[in-house]
Amino acid sequence: MKFPSGEGLEWCNSIHAEKNCLIAAARMGVQTKGATLYFNGEISPCTQCLGACINAGIKEIVLLKNNNYDATVSWVNGYSQIKIREFNIEKKVIGA
Repeated sequence: MKFPSGEGLEWCNSIHAEKNCLIAAARMGVQTKGATLYFNGEISPCTQCLGACINAGIKEIVLLKNNNYDATVSWVNGYSQIKIREFNIEKKVIGA
């Protein structure tokens, strides 16, 4: 439909990974309050997904790289209790 990135999401027939994870957890009876969401991505959740994480009680989101989706995400996250951080991998050489 040629919407710019982040716009027209209400018309999108797909679902973002964060919301899909929360829905799957609810369907399987998995507690999300106080949970950490690990996200294999290099951009922060969009505003709608961040809102879903807040409402689900997620305490922390860990992703590969925290590139902010947009200014609204930064503003919403500033008023939430969710910590967003990057996953750091320490490379260790065995036998060195």
